[in-house]
Amino acid sequence: MSTHPGFGAHTDPTFKSQPRPTGEVVRRVAVYLWPYRWLAAATVLCAVLSLAFGFLYPKLTRVLIDEVLTRQKVELLAPAAGGLLLAFFLREVFNSLRIRVNNHLEQNVIRDMRCQVYARLQRLPVPWFDPRASGDLMTRVIEDVNMMSSARGSTAPNRHGELLSIVGALILMLSYSPSLTLSR
Repeated sequence: MSTHPGFGAHTDPTFKSQPRPTGEVVRRVAVYLWPYRWLAAATVLCAVLSLAFGFLYPKLTRVLIDEVLTRQKVELLAPAAGGLLLAFFLREVFNSLRIRVNNHLEQNVIRDMRCQVYARLQRLPVPWFDPRASGDLMTRVIEDVNMMSSARGSTAPNRHGELLSIVGALILMLSYSPSLTLSR
């Protein structure tokens, strides 16, 4: 807590943030992601592969039900069951890789943001710091960088994954039965 009476994050007008348009926020975050574009691409690739292996489940389950159980093609049981196990395993492998790569990407972005913020703070004149409590400054810097990074790290991959899931499910449904998919 600030020991300066009347000063702190609650009264300092320089601590007030202004709402920014989404385009500006995306542009500013993209600057930090650009040096790590290959890590970002690897995260998306792992998400796509994990999703693709997850979409094999209904296909292989259909083989088990339609071919093995209904048509009594027992020779397809081992390959279909093995395919299900392999699809499950590979889905989890690529999901784990996605999480690890995304965490590495997020930590690099946090480091770059903090370095830039601290470099900016070091260039400020000493009188700028006089009315401000150092604890308030440090809390603001740490929390803002963490919040910005966690918003980028948790929402972007989830939104892309959800969008890919919807598109993939729609494609699968259309491939199985276009009339049923498009009917009301």
